[in-house]
Amino acid sequence: MRKIILFTDPIIREISLDVKKVTNKIKDLIFDMTDILKSVEGSGLSAVQVGELLKVIVIRTDDNEFVPLINPKIIEISNVFLNSSEGCLSIPRVYGVVERPAHVTVHYLNERGKKTTTMFCKGEGVIVLHEFDHLYGRLFIDRFFNRVQRRHFQRRYKFQVRKIDKDYYDSG
Repeated sequence: MRKIILFTDPIIREISLDVKKVTNKIKDLIFDMTDILKSVEGSGLSAVQVGELLKVIVIRTDDNEFVPLINPKIIEISNVFLNSSEGCLSIPRVYGVVERPAHVTVHYLNERGKKTTTMFCKGEGVIVLHEFDHLYGRLFIDRFFNRVQRRHFQRRYKFQVRKIDKDYYDSG
């Protein structure tokens, strides 16, 4: 089984590449990512977190279904925001409050390569946006709502946190 990459690995800050075609290799990656999410009871995972610089994420829905999103593009976000506590499989035992849009509409390819558009709301939307950030080298700690949380993390782990504006959800 693939291993989860930790935040100290430089690959976690890299920008992922578009998937050109949904091949068996991509399907195997999605299968492995889903397996990992099941085994750790996680909510979402991006390919970069397992060492693949590809725009692939898998989320667990409120109905406990696993949904892969290949080459996701955000086409609309809510102008209403939620504050929620987030964690990350690549940053074990660290949690913090992050402000995210209440819903997000995403255009993506499904595991069969079919173009799909879905609106994800509340918790599912938070998960999609969290994983989407990984595709562009961003971590949830970069979005900590509280400046004190950001500083504490930087001092404790000697890791540079990037400040990101709350409306920065474009593709890059």
